[in-house]
Amino acid sequence: MDRTQRLRWQQRCHRLITVQVALWMRPPARVLLCERDCNRWADVYHHPDYTYPDQVVPLCNLCHHRWHARNEPVYPDKPIYEKGMTQHG
Repeated sequence: MDRTQRLRWQQRCHRLITVQVALWMRPPARVLLCERDCNRWADVYHHPDYTYPDQVVPLCNLCHHRWHARNEPVYPDKPIYEKGMTQHG
């Protein structure tokens, strides 16, 4: 999967979480504790696996940067298309 496709998956998943927070379906990340047991407040919702766009982990910025320094997120195998987000046919 090329960089453009990865960015499209990221944008789609981030939009979903942003909408859920705006509609109060999910609390803002900043009112939760970081799930890495660092005793800090979370700053962001992190997607370790973009295959599951609504499964996120609240992390502080430090733990989020550490996670990305050691890991690579999982992306779905299928590409996202510009119109309709899926391929029909």
